Amino acid sequence: MLCCNHLCNLGRDTLAENYYCTLPRASVVYTKVRMLRIVRTVFLVLLTAWVGFAGLMYYEMVQPPANFTAFMAKLPMVAMMLAPFETMWMRARAGTLHPGDMAPDFHLKTRDGKSEVALSSFRGNRPVVLIFGSYT
Repeated sequence: MLCCNHLCNLGRDTLAENYYCTLPRASVVYTKVRMLRIVRTVFLVLLTAWVGFAGLMYYEMVQPPANFTAFMAKLPMVAMMLAPFETMWMRARAGTLHPGDMAPDFHLKTRDGKSEVALSSFRGNRPVVLIFGSYT
């Protein structure tokens, strides 16, 4: 019936049988403190791993598209759900163009794939309209 042994030495067995100690045992307090330390340590390790993973993802996003594609091809889909992918993507690929700025030069293959066309070859000749989207 007892929760602690400090009354057993008093020789009062009848009182000791009905006495419930309200003080927690030192081992119980130690166990709670130890558990809180373990939980805190696990949380900090997981947080550090997540920040490291998100940093690695951001670093790969600012690399050239071929490098980023090779990295993402090896990454499981579940891992992409762990990072704020869209937010990081928009920040990593954000350009510095403003309305009225000249478009950056780029090269594209023609539809037949036999030659290449540069945007700069059209400057001053005629307007160029770029259409992005799905044709399906």
